[in-house]
Amino acid sequence: MTQAETAFITNADDAKLLTNREDDFARAIARGITDYFAADNPMPDTVDIPSHNANKLSRHFDIDEFTCHCCGGGSSLISDRLIELLELLRVKAGKPIHVNCGYRCPSHNAAVGGVSNSQHVLGTAADITIPALSFSEAKRLVEQIDFDGTGFYPPEYDGGAWFIHVDVRDGGIGSHIVWIG
Repeated sequence: MTQAETAFITNADDAKLLTNREDDFARAIARGITDYFAADNPMPDTVDIPSHNANKLSRHFDIDEFTCHCCGGGSSLISDRLIELLELLRVKAGKPIHVNCGYRCPSHNAAVGGVSNSQHVLGTAADITIPALSFSEAKRLVEQIDFDGTGFYPPEYDGGAWFIHVDVRDGGIGSHIVWIG
């Protein structure tokens, strides 16, 4: 029998992760197993995506929404976990989510004033709005989803426009980081 050691229960921080994030550990282990077998025995994609639209990442999101606005790059870097959590948010909202920005190449990131270690450059972040909802309604829903990082940019931040940054920087096993503006 093979075992996987995910954390040490004798470490207080690890014990907290084991208690609060057991589903994330289970998903990570399951993903490792399926990736391992897929590498040796490629199987057809089992995700329910219509075959006539190869640009679909999930039921509600297209690759074009996440590629860099300046060069169109980054499609291979988009995090599966980011898409899974955005899909969960979309279902909870019951309304379309607009992706303002997904992947940014380093040049585009610098041009918009992004930090050098931006999650956008890694394909693990998106800036979103939910046009049919108010900022406070969207914020409440986003807070229910297990993103690793969330940044809330309320209407007063940008003259009435608002957006929410979401990311999966730690793959679901780290601390949750929240900031305003």
